[in-house]
Amino acid sequence: MGRMASIDIARILVKRPRIVLILYTLLTFLIAFNAKNLYMVSDLSKFLPEDEPTIKLINYISKEWNLGDTLIVYVENDDILDLDTLRDIDHVVEKVNPY
Repeated sequence: MGRMASIDIARILVKRPRIVLILYTLLTFLIAFNAKNLYMVSDLSKFLPEDEPTIKLINYISKEWNLGDTLIVYVENDDILDLDTLRDIDHVVEKVNPY
């Protein structure tokens, strides 16, 4: 039965190419018209619960410094490669990085 259905579809495609072309064109325009309603959310914090500690921290930092999606931390130290300094930097990154 599946083979007969595919043969019938093939016959329609061959016998009525203009109708098939018009239908596909209309379908393409319909899809293109509705494509303007598509959008992408790249902020993964939108998918996490608001009471998540990381999200609370991100919201606090965003509100306090008005940085948007970017956070730049400037570290000033005599020896940036000092083990304690690197641990401090790692601690800040872990607390701020939501991902």
